[in-house]
Amino acid sequence: MEKNQLPSLTDNIHSLTNDIRNRARAQNLNYIILGMELEYIQKNKLYLNYADHIKDFEGFLLELSDIYSSSAWWQIIRVFRRFKKYLLKGIDKGEIPTMRRLFNVLPIAKTEKEIEEWYHKALTLPAKDYNKEVKEKRGGKVEENCSHPVKYLLVRCRDCGKVFLYKPISDKTLEILQRSLK
Repeated sequence: MEKNQLPSLTDNIHSLTNDIRNRARAQNLNYIILGMELEYIQKNKLYLNYADHIKDFEGFLLELSDIYSSSAWWQIIRVFRRFKKYLLKGIDKGEIPTMRRLFNVLPIAKTEKEIEEWYHKALTLPAKDYNKEVKEKRGGKVEENCSHPVKYLLVRCRDCGKVFLYKPISDKTLEILQRSLK
């Protein structure tokens, strides 16, 4: 094999990134399918045919606890039920938001209008903007920049973890630190 036939490191990282994206999309699709199957099993009481000792759906979910906890299964089911209409349309279009985003808005997306709105936001907004809107809607305080006049630099000891107040810093220094941490 000639040297010029080897993929470059840039090609490799792009290939790996595409593979990661495809696997993440497939995982989101699997969550939808799991939600659909579990809803079907519960609705038709098929869990009663699984084993003699299974008396209710919760017992059935406990049988699956080697894969996910019972609460995780319920999360998948609740997200599927709440956003079913949009998830099924999204499959056809190849547009499915992450289950985590949808799970985070279950307490606030209750009406049909809210469900549609939050589904669209979960699908289109960048993570930072989405999380900010969710936090605002849940009543959390969202403040981009601190407006207090004096700010301090804190230093943490690498050995023991104790935090020390180092010194006051200017807004300009704070801005530089914040940019370097992004």
